[in-house]
Amino acid sequence: MITRLLVKNFQKHEKIDIELDPQITAIIGPSDIGKSSILRALRWVCLNKPQGSGFIRNGSEEAKVKVKIDNKTIARRKGKTNAYKIGTQKELVSFATGIPQPVQDITNLDEVNFQGQLDPPFWFDLSPPELARQLNELAGLSFIDKVTSYLATQLRSNRSEHKVVTSRLEEIEEGLEQTKFVEEAEKEIKEVEQKQRDLADIKEEGTELAQALAELRRKYRSFYNLRTASEEAGKVVELASTMIAVSERCTKLGYIVDRIRETELIIDSELPDLSGITKKFQRTMGVMDKVDYLRPIIERIKSLRQEQAEYQITIERIANILEVDSGGVCPACKRPL
Repeated sequence: MITRLLVKNFQKHEKIDIELDPQITAIIGPSDIGKSSILRALRWVCLNKPQGSGFIRNGSEEAKVKVKIDNKTIARRKGKTNAYKIGTQKELVSFATGIPQPVQDITNLDEVNFQGQLDPPFWFDLSPPELARQLNELAGLSFIDKVTSYLATQLRSNRSEHKVVTSRLEEIEEGLEQTKFVEEAEKEIKEVEQKQRDLADIKEEGTELAQALAELRRKYRSFYNLRTASEEAGKVVELASTMIAVSERCTKLGYIVDRIRETELIIDSELPDLSGITKKFQRTMGVMDKVDYLRPIIERIKSLRQEQAEYQITIERIANILEVDSGGVCPACKRPL
């Protein structure tokens, strides 16, 4: 039961304090004196209506209304701060267009409990559905209507959502059908990546093989140089053997030439003695035959000496090659050069 109402800076009222009768309280006065403002102030506390701040008295920063219900005080103020307060408890804020639940639990009032000055007689002009609704409100059966209305709203919302989701699902399925190639493309991409890795491995192996081939070619060139040097050395050995044989033949030839000269001296010294001319002539002819025989041998010796000089140059070149490629060691006998 409401027993007291205190209003400050609300519309026309700077301050008014009203004690309410337990049975009936009548507010009487001239027009435009603020009778309806008192009812609006009570409605503002209990229902948070009207909204906004147009009801704050001109020249004031905030409006305040206190109502005492069942020995509990509910205070409401609106200015820089919009808040409720129950007794000495902490202020209640951030309640949007409704009222805090603790306040509603105390007031237990709704629109059906208020009637304006110009409102038609209570319930007489209501339609049957609206009358039934308000009767349900009074009897506490409005909860059923609210649940039914809520369920109908949720059903419509769920149907709409189901329709949207179904449509979206169909679009997604159609999109998935159109994107089946992605899986195949992914497989192909994986195969390409694997082939790229295989190609990288092959390139790496190719690089290693190229390096090994280059090393093999280098060793082959070194071996070929050694082989060439070995062949040249064989030729030199063969040439040396030939030169030794030629040298021996030259020694013999020199000996023969000396004998020819001695024979010529003997012929010159014995020329006056005609008794042995025929014999000596025959001996001389034999010597001349030997000279004719030895002449090509002498020419061959000259040719061999020229070849000996050329082979000597070749031997020096081979020795230089062997010293560079084999580190100064003979590849055949492993002796220092």
